[in-house]
Amino acid sequence: MQKLSKNWLALHENHVLVVTTNSHERRAILGMLKIHQKLTTGSPNFRAFLGHSDDSLVVVLDGDGGYASADAATRFASRYLMEANYPKPALVVIGGVCWGNPNLVQIGDVIVSGDIQSANRSTAREDGSVAKFYPFKSLLDMEALISAVEPKPKCGQLVSLEVRLSDEKARDALLSQCPTVLGGEMEGFALVPDCKNVPWLIVKAVSDFATVMEGRDEQRGAAGSAATVIKALLTAFHSSRLPDLPEKTKTAATNLIHALHDKRIEISLDHFDPNEPKYTAALEASFSARFLASTTLRTNAVAVDARLADDLTSLLLEVASNAFRHGRARKVWIEFGLSGVSYGDDANNFDLSVLSDNGRGGHFSYKQFLVRHVDSGHVEIKSSTTGKGNSIRVHVPHEIPDLRNIVNQCSAHFNHVAWSQGRPALSWPGTCRTVFVDLDSMVMMSVVFDLCDEITTPIHSGLEFVLLCSDADRLHAIRTRYPDAVTSGQIRFVPAP
Repeated sequence: MQKLSKNWLALHENHVLVVTTNSHERRAILGMLKIHQKLTTGSPNFRAFLGHSDDSLVVVLDGDGGYASADAATRFASRYLMEANYPKPALVVIGGVCWGNPNLVQIGDVIVSGDIQSANRSTAREDGSVAKFYPFKSLLDMEALISAVEPKPKCGQLVSLEVRLSDEKARDALLSQCPTVLGGEMEGFALVPDCKNVPWLIVKAVSDFATVMEGRDEQRGAAGSAATVIKALLTAFHSSRLPDLPEKTKTAATNLIHALHDKRIEISLDHFDPNEPKYTAALEASFSARFLASTTLRTNAVAVDARLADDLTSLLLEVASNAFRHGRARKVWIEFGLSGVSYGDDANNFDLSVLSDNGRGGHFSYKQFLVRHVDSGHVEIKSSTTGKGNSIRVHVPHEIPDLRNIVNQCSAHFNHVAWSQGRPALSWPGTCRTVFVDLDSMVMMSVVFDLCDEITTPIHSGLEFVLLCSDADRLHAIRTRYPDAVTSGQIRFVPAP
């Protein structure tokens, strides 16, 4: 999710947050996006995706239904809305399937609602429980929004409560208290109250009538129908906002959409004249934002170091500038991938180690990159030359998707007494298949080596280890001593936060 924070300018008050609660809903929403990328959430039970529908940027959050479950999508979405480090959405959509009021709708009808009755609380009486209703209305101009959608969906009120109705009598008892609602669902009551000053919308297709006789086999088709309507609504919503969006936001969003689609950026002499005195300013204006968007979105740079994406963007632009100005390049190309970035050009051969621009920008960026990222051992950079140009490969380690849970649940405990007596000093829960070891807390290198020797047997048994090691010399020594385990990925490293 760090990739969202890094692309703040493109996303803040300029994306739609869509919440889904089962695989049919999630697949239907992702299917209506032109392209999407999975995001790392730090949890195996929450799923998040970034994509776009036409010109609308979309973040999809997925989890369990309702709110009672610790893995409920509404809990995930509420945290997203409340945490200041996530960009604020322009619209929140709860999408998917619901049950319908058989007196007012049919199976397959799509209901669009900005008006719900929260009925999750009830009063117990001698003759049964009676729901207590709390109304919520969206800030959206529903009439204007729906007018742009064809064919017209059903528009009206929904009831929301965390009860999975599968009984006709229970359904009718609820509908007797609110006979005009079009149907019911299980997420709005939990999430809508957290949509403070953010417009919200519930778009759900009727998959059943909440009865024993009818199953939920229609969910797949209903979820697809809801996704089709959501796509049309997003187009209408974005068009209504477009004239008021700042130009910087529009440009940043365009760069982010390009980054989603294209892993390669090319710069040629068609873009500027390197003989112009201010061509570096033109180079930065045209490509710095694009480079940064691609670096943050397609690589794991933000997971390795908060500064890495910016520093890598600076270095690549300086190298490109140097290639055009001093190497007579006609073309430069950069490819972005999960494990790093590849640079190539058709310039005269040059040695990266002596990169300079009269001792100015290029020299500074390269030295800064070495000190901050390469000397620590967490990022590798290699350059080579051929008869046709130069190439540079910056290797960014693979992100460890579940690192937060590994640290919280599978950290090794160091027993100093056991170590001093020559017994195994590390212990961890037996259910762990990946173990976190904090080597930064060890003062003596002898202790570090003893602990690394201790984990060699578990490694042969198939366990993996994540080592916190911020010191460059220690890191090099461990890599040298255990090359096979490092190469196979059974030993991985993370820098200090």
